[in-house]
Amino acid sequence: MRRQAQPPVIGHKRRLDRALCVGKDWGRTDWEIMVATLAGDVPKIEVGRVVQNGFEVLTRQIGPYLLLSLLLSGIPNGYMNWSTLQAVEGGEASFAYSSPVFWSAWLFAIVGGYLLQAVIVRSSILQLGGAPVDIAGSLINAFRLLLPMIGLAICSWFLVGIGMMLLIVPGIIIYIAFIVSVPVLVEEGGVFHSMRRSRELTRGSRRRIFLMLLLFLVAYLIAWTVTSAISTAFGVDDSAAAQSLLQGASAALMTVLGSAMAASLYFELRSVKEGATVQGLADVFA
Repeated sequence: MRRQAQPPVIGHKRRLDRALCVGKDWGRTDWEIMVATLAGDVPKIEVGRVVQNGFEVLTRQIGPYLLLSLLLSGIPNGYMNWSTLQAVEGGEASFAYSSPVFWSAWLFAIVGGYLLQAVIVRSSILQLGGAPVDIAGSLINAFRLLLPMIGLAICSWFLVGIGMMLLIVPGIIIYIAFIVSVPVLVEEGGVFHSMRRSRELTRGSRRRIFLMLLLFLVAYLIAWTVTSAISTAFGVDDSAAAQSLLQGASAALMTVLGSAMAASLYFELRSVKEGATVQGLADVFA
């Protein structure tokens, strides 16, 4: 019997596709996706399921994830807030944003969030597959990808920045298209391949992802309101150090929440669009 032709693959995707039982959606063009969408043939992600699974992933290892988030995101965000307040008090507000140290902290915060996302992606999939969580191993694996993550942060945020300058909407679309680039990088490798693969995975589901981002924005506004109320009640507004600590803690909380949701979204996209299974993903990450 003649063997059926396989879809095109990139790098070691062939091994991953066999392990994850990838379906027929791989490699479809924008036109094919549009026609399938009009015909009602494209499976949709469930936002409620993504949120529920994200919280489940987060609550199972909330302590280690929060600690990592404080180190990787809370500290650099707190420093950026402190340096800005110090510059404002000294009458040199513009100096803070022109300082290389400030932008280095910004890049560190972005990459730190990516590292945390990589840890949560691998650890949560291992846990869901019945394997040990192995947070230490996930952290080591994430740091091995440090340079690609820096490259991914620069490339993706550069494109998002250009999109934001073009009346904001293009920037939002680009951000949504690249939203699962980090999980792809962890699983498959390659900066540009991760961006391209994320764009393919999110195609056909971007409206629902946008809805999920709106829910996240509501959560952020609630956290910001609570933080402002605490600052006012305890007189934190008078202390740059206290404000920075509070800002760092708030940023750490939102970063760990966003990372868990990104991990859940990635698995949802792989599961719905390509038939990936928890056990198959766990076997790849093990």
